[in-house]
Amino acid sequence: MNTLDTLATDHGWVHGAVTKPFTAIVTLYMGQQLALELAVQEIVSVINEVYYGGDSDLDEYLRDIWSTIIHTSRKIPREKPHTPPDVPTALQIRLAALLLTLKRQPDPAPMPTTHLQSPVNARRDLSWRQLPLFEETVYEALKDEPGRRAKFTKIETEGWVNFMAFLALITKERIVGLEDIGVVVLREALEERHDSLPSTDGADDSKIDEATRLNVFVAAAAIWAVIMGEELWERMGQEDECPVAALGNVDCSTSIPEPA
Repeated sequence: MNTLDTLATDHGWVHGAVTKPFTAIVTLYMGQQLALELAVQEIVSVINEVYYGGDSDLDEYLRDIWSTIIHTSRKIPREKPHTPPDVPTALQIRLAALLLTLKRQPDPAPMPTTHLQSPVNARRDLSWRQLPLFEETVYEALKDEPGRRAKFTKIETEGWVNFMAFLALITKERIVGLEDIGVVVLREALEERHDSLPSTDGADDSKIDEATRLNVFVAAAAIWAVIMGEELWERMGQEDECPVAALGNVDCSTSIPEPA
């Protein structure tokens, strides 16, 4: 039986490397076997070692942190039974708290002059406040949309909607500024996505009709609409009316509580 982990490995999705420590750290943290402060301490310790050591590619390690967080978000259900869909789950909040706490870490001291000529590590400074390479890694993960690299399976589509819910949450809480992604997801679901879906090969193609495919992208768009509502358009400085009426019974004014 395929899992999101096997799909990520088999199809080259954005995910953490088993050869680096971040997947293990985040897994322990999400399983409540590691406190937030200790998880952040371990992650920062690894990054500082790479940063000051000069023998490894710091950007590669930073991407792996974000890849691990992104892939973890795919595995977190976007809602709990009998709760409103705009209320984040405890695990979503826990993962968002990890990202926020990393963002609040003090920057390391400037790199020693002796390491400035490192042929491996091209990065000369590190600002946690900028979450360096996080946004770029998110955009890379957007290429893993359902149907593009793997079959259009239920587990794949559920992971995609979970990922969208996490992006909307961390955008709503201003941990990152990914409002443009939300706008694109909404517009494409309503205007063009169903006209340009990637094709899939195999015997199951006949079972995947246009309505099923469209429903997945509409669901992802609805998540952004429910979590952010009209605030999404206000942040983008757009005066257009929130275009989610076509998504069904979605209230553009809905908002979510602050994470604990």
